[in-house]
Amino acid sequence: MSDRIEIHGLEVTCVVGVRDDERAAPRRLLVDVSLDVDLRDPGASDRLGDTVDYDALSRRIRDEVCASQHLLIERVAEDVARICRDSPLVRAVTVAVHKPGAVPGCGDVSVKITR
Repeated sequence: MSDRIEIHGLEVTCVVGVRDDERAAPRRLLVDVSLDVDLRDPGASDRLGDTVDYDALSRRIRDEVCASQHLLIERVAEDVARICRDSPLVRAVTVAVHKPGAVPGCGDVSVKITR
């Protein structure tokens, strides 16, 4: 099965990083989520209750990540994966967390995990 729900570029703001300047103020991260979900039932029924409510999931990810203060974006990715796996409909999830400007002269650094 290769059905997927994907969320791209979800903006979250949180304190994340190991350097003092990174700990001093929240910074913007971008989160991509790819959910492995069987979409046959919602495709036939046209009912939100038969699928993952990606609006509600996005709000929960944003709320929980914005309230966090981690050192590593790896930890942020694990938190997002855990949130997504709370839904019994999600069989697997791939999460990418992008940290723009993390390295001088580099547009973006990211981590990607699959759980």
